[in-house]
Amino acid sequence: MEMIRDASYSDVFLCDGDGDFHDYHYVSPFQPDENSLLYRVHRTGIVHALPTLFAVERSASTIYCEIFCILSGHGYLEYDGKTYELHRNQLVLLPAHEPHKYRNDPNDPMGKVWLEFYGANTTDLIRHLIGLHGPVLEGPLFPDICAQVCLIQQRLMVNSYYQPSLEIYRVLLSMLQYSEVSSPLQLTEDSAMNFLLVEAYINAHMSRKIANAELADLCGISLQHFIKQFKEHYHQTPQEYIMNQRIKKAQYTLVQTNLSIDSIAESLGFCNTSHFIRRFSEATGLSPVKYRKAQIQRIADAPISPT
Repeated sequence: MEMIRDASYSDVFLCDGDGDFHDYHYVSPFQPDENSLLYRVHRTGIVHALPTLFAVERSASTIYCEIFCILSGHGYLEYDGKTYELHRNQLVLLPAHEPHKYRNDPNDPMGKVWLEFYGANTTDLIRHLIGLHGPVLEGPLFPDICAQVCLIQQRLMVNSYYQPSLEIYRVLLSMLQYSEVSSPLQLTEDSAMNFLLVEAYINAHMSRKIANAELADLCGISLQHFIKQFKEHYHQTPQEYIMNQRIKKAQYTLVQTNLSIDSIAESLGFCNTSHFIRRFSEATGLSPVKYRKAQIQRIADAPISPT
């Protein structure tokens, strides 16, 4: 039996037998950054039969969300003061920063495909979905989400440093679209859902030009109504918001990666490097090169906290 407290993935992890029980298990080589503007995988895996004794408990300090698809068996989830019975063909959604526990039925161990991820607006999206449906979903969505998570895993098998931000977006988008169909009263009038959907779409498609019309179509409302709602919510136009997000993502990428200025400009949908440098300088008061040097120097000069 193994019991680990303060592990990177849970406060309490309990299982019997070999701790390496996965058929496939991936752990990201990147240091987790909750404020990442990209959707990032923390861990993911496939297990066709969990150990007979298996339980996970997480506290509010957990920084990543989790989705798992139950392939077989039974288990139990404790979330927000309620206990849910888990079984085959269910999706379980768990947001960051909210305590929860889940465990196996020792008489019928679960098999599952699972994904832990963070970044961008993932926590808000998962909380929104849970607010509509609860943390356990059933229905036609199951095979699609399971297949999409497996696609992410296949790409990580080929390249362990691959960051499937777009694929994670598609998983979230599928669940949001399912919510629109299964909750008709929430459909186009639910501006909160529309904005979450738009934020996720912009984050995933920042490498190209994004038109206001395609965002309006995504929400299922007229262009005029979309722009009016957007400006009321964000106090800026959609294109101003997109540019601000591009600048924020550029700031993050300049400090967190060694990508060239040309590569960053291209990845963020700027028509050329000169345009990127001009817009970045207008927004921050520094050129991308000077911003990178200043931030790296600031980090180097920061005092080291005593252990």
